[in-house]
Amino acid sequence: LASETYPRLSVVLALDRCTDDTAALARAAIAGDPRFEIVEIDACPSDWAGKVHAVHSGVTRSRGAAGADFLLFADADTVFVPGCIVAMP
Repeated sequence: LASETYPRLSVVLALDRCTDDTAALARAAIAGDPRFEIVEIDACPSDWAGKVHAVHSGVTRSRGAAGADFLLFADADTVFVPGCIVAMP
């Protein structure tokens, strides 16, 4: 996603209860790129499903989601071809 050319790109990485080095690796990968933000989630309410809560937390806690042109949700193992977002109608 760092190679994406969409002019108003804002990426939220919702890290759901990570207990490994995911946050550190993500910070290193984005290297201060202002288009990216990390939302760390440390707990999931008992009446929520983990994935749904992570998506909700990412959207509601993100500084960029409210004014976004559109929201695109993907899992960590999704690979985007550069230009795929800017090519969307």
